[in-house]
Formats: sequence, C-alpha cells, structure tokens
Amino acid sequence: MDVLIVPGTGVVDFRSVAAILSQGGFSGPLLLEKVPGVTLEEIDDGFTRGRAFCRAVWGGGADAADAAVQPK
Repeated sequence: MDVLIVPGTGVVDFRSVAAILSQGGFSGPLLLEKVPGVTLEEIDDGFTRGRAFCRAVWGGGADAADAAVQPK
C-alpha cells in the first residue's frame, strides 16, 4: 500500500477522523508532513491540494474537500 499520497486521495476517511477529533475538542494545529512528488512543482501541488483538502474537511465543506484534491 502506498502511504505517500495527498490527503483525501487515499483510504483514510478524513471526514470521520475530523468529526471525532472535533468532538474531543481538537482545534489544531494540523501538520501536513510529506506528499508525493519528485519535482518542486509536483511537491508544491501536493501540499497545496492537501492543505486545501484539510482546511475544507476541518472547516466543513464536503464539496470543497472533494474539489481540493483534484490535480491541476
């Protein structure tokens, strides 16, 4: 299983994780540590999409979260 992926493109149900963490009082911060890519542009794109996805999930917005992970 490839674990080096952009958040929102794998098998983890981040919406459920966010809901459980929020119910427990979590309000951040959240660290996005590593994304796939070889070139700076690929890595930057992965972080940009991952950050947008996480913001949408934790901010509430399923449509925004789904749109965030779509490659450019």
